[in-house]
Amino acid sequence: IHVATSYSYYIGFNKFDIDIKPFWKLSKGQLVFGMESTGIYHLNLYEHLRRNGIFPHVFNPIEIDKKAKNRIRKTRTDKIAADIIAQKLITDARPEQQYILEPHLCGLREHCRILYRLRNEMNKCKVKVTRDLDILCHGYDKLFDTLLSPSSIAVLKLAFRKTRFLDVTESELVKAVLPYYGKRSGAEDKAKKLTTLFSTTEPPEYLKEPLLLELHLLISQYELLKTQMNRVKTKIEKSTSQLKTRIKTIIGIGDFTGGLILGELGDIRRFESSKQVVA
Repeated sequence: IHVATSYSYYIGFNKFDIDIKPFWKLSKGQLVFGMESTGIYHLNLYEHLRRNGIFPHVFNPIEIDKKAKNRIRKTRTDKIAADIIAQKLITDARPEQQYILEPHLCGLREHCRILYRLRNEMNKCKVKVTRDLDILCHGYDKLFDTLLSPSSIAVLKLAFRKTRFLDVTESELVKAVLPYYGKRSGAEDKAKKLTTLFSTTEPPEYLKEPLLLELHLLISQYELLKTQMNRVKTKIEKSTSQLKTRIKTIIGIGDFTGGLILGELGDIRRFESSKQVVA
């Protein structure tokens, strides 16, 4: 039954409740519910049912696809998927295998996914910055292990300005990068290399203004994303610390990776063996 309407979930759920009343009577209150896991789109209905004391069986889309391929007609439609779910509820849905969504793990999973999306956006920023710098100052990326490290960003803000493009002294560069180097000699060596590079750089004049504008916009965006990532990391650390788990005792697994694994696995009781977990 399609429960979402063009008005709101609330109206759709009310209609859904009315539609299933006759089935409740026929089954004498023993109605069993099943649904396909569809990313985040099944969660509102799942929660609506849960609030009413009903815990539906949630099936992996891979299970449904496999069953659909075994049919004479290979086309997978909503009606066919619903029929497969109904058949699975009749033949192999057992209470002990019921998929229970744990709110805490769902929240942890979503925080990890947010962090993952933020990381993707940061990587996109790096790609665009690399492209702009390749035109504005070819070879700049070779002077830093990480293009958008704090020391590099300090140099970009100082030297890559519209009014004073690469018009910066060696002493100014030393002052800019010194806080990020343990020794002054390291800062001086970096400043010398930058000064040499800047003195031989001649980008197309007509590209300076637009690329410098984008460069500074990208730096601002990157710094904002970094701040947002730190906020999400704090949430993940808090969530994982509340779980009674030994997953972080495994070498190489910290709050993010541990939280990601636990959040994506969900209720571990739905697996009968380690092989199922791996699959």
